[in-house]
Amino acid sequence: MDNNPLAGLSLVTMPDKIKAVLDSKNMAKLLSVIPEDGFFNVRDKAMIMILWDTAMRLKELLNIKIGDIDFKSGTIKITGKGRKDRIVPIGQKAKRELVRYLNQRGEIQSEYLFCTLTGYAVGPRNFRRSLTKYGKLIGLKATPHLLRHSAATFLAKAEMPAPHLQALLGHASLAITQNYINRVASQEGLQISHRRLSPGDRI
Repeated sequence: MDNNPLAGLSLVTMPDKIKAVLDSKNMAKLLSVIPEDGFFNVRDKAMIMILWDTAMRLKELLNIKIGDIDFKSGTIKITGKGRKDRIVPIGQKAKRELVRYLNQRGEIQSEYLFCTLTGYAVGPRNFRRSLTKYGKLIGLKATPHLLRHSAATFLAKAEMPAPHLQALLGHASLAITQNYINRVASQEGLQISHRRLSPGDRI
């Protein structure tokens, strides 16, 4: 073509919105409203704790098999996007919740780690419904992606090295992971600078 028919069109500007995150206090509140007894409550609490502790995707969580857990090394093998496997560590509290759930699960026959009483894998819709219910009890709009995003932000604030955070999140590109770190560093740096230089405080 001699002429570009799109030459006169302006580029679309995509909104760059700041996403809300949950902090550790909100997560503690969320976990505290889940009853301590009953199969479904114990299972849901373990699932939420694992999501928060590892920042994995919901699909990855639901596809974990019993054989993917290694308590000796404190790790879980998960299958991410593109069917790529990765090993993620879990903390002591998450491990305790997992052990408590497995004890509650007892003799239920299922290859899936998180299952129903009849052995089927937990469905994403059912888990989202439970998470929404718990969130409403403390006035939060809780979603699996919010937990992942919040955990990643928490780790970025704690200065986890970018390659480690990339490996944990299962990002194909380090640039995606660096986006988390850059946003956090920028916001934290702005707050520190403003506290030191605040025009209002110098009146």
